[in-house]
Amino acid sequence: MILTEFGPETASVSGCEGGQTDLFASLAREGLQAAVPNVSAVMGMVTTDAHRIPFLVSTDGGGPCYLASFTRTYIDGAADVLAKSSSPALKFLAPGVLLAGPVTRAMALDDLVIVNSNLFATCVVEDWSDVDIAAMTEAFTGRYPTRAIWVRGAIDQLHGRLLEQLRAQGFMIVPSRPVEILDPTPPQWKPSSNLRKDFKKLARIAGLQAFVGGPFSAADFQTMARLCRLATVERHSPLMPQYSAAFFEACAAWPDCRIIGLREPSGKLHAFANVVVGRAMVACGTSGYDPADEQARKIYSALATLEMQQAIELRRPFNFGFGATQYKRLRGTEPAMEMGAFYVRHLPTLRRHAWQAALGAIGAAAGPVARRL
Repeated sequence: MILTEFGPETASVSGCEGGQTDLFASLAREGLQAAVPNVSAVMGMVTTDAHRIPFLVSTDGGGPCYLASFTRTYIDGAADVLAKSSSPALKFLAPGVLLAGPVTRAMALDDLVIVNSNLFATCVVEDWSDVDIAAMTEAFTGRYPTRAIWVRGAIDQLHGRLLEQLRAQGFMIVPSRPVEILDPTPPQWKPSSNLRKDFKKLARIAGLQAFVGGPFSAADFQTMARLCRLATVERHSPLMPQYSAAFFEACAAWPDCRIIGLREPSGKLHAFANVVVGRAMVACGTSGYDPADEQARKIYSALATLEMQQAIELRRPFNFGFGATQYKRLRGTEPAMEMGAFYVRHLPTLRRHAWQAALGAIGAAAGPVARRL
């Protein structure tokens, strides 16, 4: 088992080329912050005989973004979601949750190794049943003895065995967020009536044409960065990753990433989404469109339809992420919970107790709160 950190000189790593490594090596040449300016981390890869598992090592607290920060994800991000909830009780909790952010940051709970991060909010988690979890944990704690180990993205209904393996090795398991799963793998599965209608509507969006894949120009990548910021950072929260054109250019060259979207008759990119394809599952990456567009609802639906279409063609479960629950359920998704697994046993006593208290509180509150969102 090999742990490799990526830097500007790491254009390729013998024995682990391909897959996620392609994306990380490409981003490392320019520097991660050139691609995602509000993330502060070093990219790395765990290489086993059969697997390449990406990880991030946070620097400067992971930056003001949730991708490499525990406090931005579980505290600031939770406060954001609670403040926007339709439930008065949940809204009432938001200020108190937000106050916990500076306290937990002062306890260095953002000194992390984040295992299984592909730099998207929604990760592809493969079948690691043949991975020696104990050996991987030992490798991480030996190399990063003062950092908590956080395995991201496992889903309760898809990765139960992995979660049990992690629990057996001393990881604390807590809910991260509710997500929706579209699973077209059962032999008798058929698209819902709403989804079949959506497929027909793809050809009837005024002045726009759907596409899957490139080629893409430098202007396209600039447009992706602008549209993504409109649809995510400006619409939801500055904690969202602030992807640059360089990030989307790297994604376009990454075989595991499919870029789908809508173009105008002139060829100008009008909206897009990324789909990350794994061997065992598919996950939504990010998307971009103008929420002020007069056809914004139709555009969102078209992008979602194109994403689901990829999973259906591949016959793999699709992690459709968080939000728009009613819309997704009418297309045949089922609720699930993304889980975080944390290993803190190796940490100094005070830090370990702080982690155990924080994770215990999240475990007690996150599940019931998430079910009400």
